[in-house]
Amino acid sequence: MENYILCIYPMAILVILFWGCKIAKKGEFQEDFWSVSDSKNLQVAAAYGVILHHLTQLITKYGEVNKGPITIMSDMGILFTSVFFFYSGYGLMRSLSTKENYLDGFLYKRIMVILIPFLLTNILYLLPGMAEGRITNLYGFMTSIFGFTLMNTNAWFVIEILLFYLVFYLAFRFIRNKRAALVTLISFVFAIILTGLLLRHDTTRINGHWFRGEWWYNSTILFAVGLLFGKYREKIVRVLKKGYKVLMPLSIAAFVGAFLLERDVRDAYGYYFETYTSMGYPEKMITLLAQMLLCIVFMLMLLLVTMKIRFDNFLLKKASTFSLELFLIHGLCMTNYSYEDEMPRFIMYGVTLIGATVAAVFLSFADRKIIEVLYDYRSGKLDEYTTPERMAKQKRTKKYVKRGIYVFIALTGLLVVCFVLNLFDITVGEYEHFEEELVMINQAKVGSTVCYGQFDTDYLKDGTENLEWIVVEEKEDRVLLLSKYALFGYYYNQKHKKTAYQYSDIRELLVNEGYYELFSKGEREYMLPDEDSGDYVFLLSAKQLEELNLTEDILIAKTTPMGERMGINMDGQDKHSWWWLRGDERDLYGPIVTSEGKISFGEKEVNRPTGGVRPAIWVKKTAKK
Repeated sequence: MENYILCIYPMAILVILFWGCKIAKKGEFQEDFWSVSDSKNLQVAAAYGVILHHLTQLITKYGEVNKGPITIMSDMGILFTSVFFFYSGYGLMRSLSTKENYLDGFLYKRIMVILIPFLLTNILYLLPGMAEGRITNLYGFMTSIFGFTLMNTNAWFVIEILLFYLVFYLAFRFIRNKRAALVTLISFVFAIILTGLLLRHDTTRINGHWFRGEWWYNSTILFAVGLLFGKYREKIVRVLKKGYKVLMPLSIAAFVGAFLLERDVRDAYGYYFETYTSMGYPEKMITLLAQMLLCIVFMLMLLLVTMKIRFDNFLLKKASTFSLELFLIHGLCMTNYSYEDEMPRFIMYGVTLIGATVAAVFLSFADRKIIEVLYDYRSGKLDEYTTPERMAKQKRTKKYVKRGIYVFIALTGLLVVCFVLNLFDITVGEYEHFEEELVMINQAKVGSTVCYGQFDTDYLKDGTENLEWIVVEEKEDRVLLLSKYALFGYYYNQKHKKTAYQYSDIRELLVNEGYYELFSKGEREYMLPDEDSGDYVFLLSAKQLEELNLTEDILIAKTTPMGERMGINMDGQDKHSWWWLRGDERDLYGPIVTSEGKISFGEKEVNRPTGGVRPAIWVKKTAKK
C-alpha cells in the first residue's frame, strides 16, 4: 500500500503545475508561448521531478526493485534535465535576437547568478564529502571548494551550462558571421557529448570528476536543440501551428514509443559494458542514440502542449526564484538516507522535499544578497546628489568585496600549492613506496607476508590500504603471491549456467578491475602472466593449490572489514570465508576452498554472490636497472 501512497508526490507536482493554468480556445494558441515565465515555471516542476527521480532511484536500487507505479520515476531523470538544457539554449538565442547589446556585461550578469550558488553549495557539501571519505587530504578539499571535483554530483549541470555560456559569449562576440558562431557553439555541444562518451565512469573514491558518467551527456543535445528553436523560432512556429492537429497526437504516440524503446535499449545495452580492455562503445552509442531520441521527442511534445496551455500561478512564480538552488541543494537533504528501512518511504519523500525547499529558499536569499553586493560594487558610481548613507554603504561594500577578493586570491594560491605538492607526492611518494615493495619482494621467502598494490580493505579508514600477500611459491626470478585475505565477495558467474573460468564473470573482473585498479603503472610493469591461465591477476586452480602444499593457516581465509561490510560469506566467530578457485572445465559448480581450508567440488553454484575472492599474482624479483 505504501508504494501506491508515494504516487501522491508526483500527482501533487502535476496539480500545482496545472493549478490556475490558462487553456487557449479551440483553433487558437496562447499569446507569447515559450516565454521566459513559461520556461521558469516548467523548470520548477522539472527541479522537483529530479528530486523524485533521485529518491525513487534510492528505494528501487536504480529501477531494479519494483516499488509500484512510482518506479517509473527512476527512468525519467533525463526528461527533467532536458527541460533545463532546452530552455537554457533557447533563452540565449531569443535574448540575443531581441535584446540590444545583449552581450555587453553578459559574462558578469549571466555567469554570476550561476557561479555564486554553485560555490556556496560546494562549501556546504564539504562536510558530507569528508564524512563519506571522498575528501581525504587538503588537495581534495581545495579542488572541491572550486568545483574541480564535485562532492555534489548534481552540480555537473552547472559545469556544462557555465562552459556553454562561455563559448556562446566568445563565439558571438568574436565571430562576425552569426551562422558560423552558431555552428561553432553547436559543435562544442557535440564535443562535450563525445568527451563524455569516450571517458569511462568514475570509479575513484572521489566519484566526482568531470564528464565521467552518462548523466553528463545523455540529455545535453537539448541545449543545441534549444539554440536552433531560438534561432529559427518563427519558421518552426509556422510549421507547428499549421500541422498542430496532427502533430500533437503524433508527438504523444512518439513519446510513448520512444520511452518504451529507450527502456528496452538500456536494458539490452546500457553504459556499463566498459572494462579496461573494452570500453563498450557500441553499447554506449546505441543507448545514447535511444536516449537522445527520447529527450527530443519529449521536448517537442512539451512545446506543443505549452502552445495551448500556459502554466502560471503564484506558487510556480515564487518557486521559480530558487529552482537552481533546489536542483543544487537537494542531494544534501538526501545524504542521511540509504537503502535501509530506517524511515517509512512516504515520510522520507516528504521530509526530503520539504527540507530541500526550505534549504533552497535560504540559499537563494544568501545568493541574492551576495550578488547585490557585487553588483553594487561593480556599478560603484556616486553623483553629487548621493546621500551620506549611500556613500557609507558604498564604502562598506567596497571593504567587504575587497576582503572577499583577498580570500579568493589566497584560496587560489593555496589550490596551486596543493596541486604542486600533490603532484610531487604522486611522483616521488609513490616511487619511494614502490621501491620499498620491491625490496620486500626480493627478500621474501615462502610463507612470508609482503605488500603490493592498494585496496580499500577498511571502510572505517580514509583512502586505500596496502594490499597484503602471502608468498606461496618462489622461483629464481619471481614469486607467486596469494592475497592474505578474501578481499570481497563475488559471483563465479552471474548467470546460472555451466561455466569455465575462461568465460566467467569473476575472471573478467580480475583481468580488468583487478589488474588496473589494485596496482599502479609501475607495479604492473613488474607483474608477470601466469603460465596456466595467461592472466596477470587470476585465481589459483585446485591442481596448483595441491602442488603448492600450503598449510592450513594459509588456506583458511579471513576477510577484511570492507569484505565483511560488502556481505562476503563468513562462518563462525573467526569470520573465515570460503573462497573460489579456478575451474577450467564447464560446470554448474565452481571449485572452492571451504572455510575449514579444504578443497571442494560440487558444493557452490557458480551464481553464489558471496564467495570470497583471493587473487594471485606473479611478481618479478629483480629490480629494474
